[in-house]
Amino acid sequence: MSAERPGRLARIDDRLIPRFAGAIRATARAAGRVGRLTGPVGRGAARWGRRNPTIATALVAVVAAVVLIVITGGDTRHPIAPAPPVASVVLPGNTLGPAQGQEVSTYLSEAEQRRSDLDASQAARVTAIVDLQSYLNASATEQLFTNLPDITVDQVYARSPQPNGRVHAIPLSAGSDLSVVLTSVTTQARDFLTLFHRYVREERTSPSAAVFQQIQANRARAAQARLDVAGVGASVGCVFAVEVTGPPGELRSLSTQPDVRILDPAPSNVSVEDLMVVPLLPEVQSGPVPVLEFAQPY
Repeated sequence: MSAERPGRLARIDDRLIPRFAGAIRATARAAGRVGRLTGPVGRGAARWGRRNPTIATALVAVVAAVVLIVITGGDTRHPIAPAPPVASVVLPGNTLGPAQGQEVSTYLSEAEQRRSDLDASQAARVTAIVDLQSYLNASATEQLFTNLPDITVDQVYARSPQPNGRVHAIPLSAGSDLSVVLTSVTTQARDFLTLFHRYVREERTSPSAAVFQQIQANRARAAQARLDVAGVGASVGCVFAVEVTGPPGELRSLSTQPDVRILDPAPSNVSVEDLMVVPLLPEVQSGPVPVLEFAQPY
């Protein structure tokens, strides 16, 4: 959820603050006229305010803004923007990775055969999906490529290992820092929860149909966000697969590392853009391959 999203930052109407400040000043002057500001502090403040009207107005405006933010929680009650649709990954017949319902053992055997075919590959670069034995943190994931400089990581697949954690397919560009990218997912999830909880508090104190609708429409995203805050980030094990491109020789070297479960190269006669890339979760050891649940963007 970007910083520009409505409701994320408190915005005080420029016309409201001066009017609010003016009302307070008028009240103070009236109170002075009826003798309520009789103490030395009150009289001194009134004299100072008359001598410095601009500064006094600014101070009162600041106080007014603080009071409004405290009362409202900084929420302007703009609706939570709908989640962008999850990009379609259904391209029948061109799958890189296991097909839904395929037996895990069958897939691993076929992927190993495709990996062994790299020995005879004449391609300059090949794209492959690399499934890991377990969930790795950012540092451990990057260590996989320390001595393989010609391999490019195109996409990372991460999720909270907790039950019901959904998959984040995170594209990387040249020079991307995986720790920063994973931290941004956590930050977006936390910011979304902050906004969602404001609506929950509003529903308790001033229920309305509009607020109730916002809560109901975003419950599933809030549940996902809680899992992501707890289980996705730079220092936690959440990366379980990567999509890479590199020379066949370096891909073979990558496939022999202990943390790699299987490296499955893409068919040479199929454009990578036409592939449905499907990673395999570490906990799926046998039986049919389940459907992956992809996370909604924040």
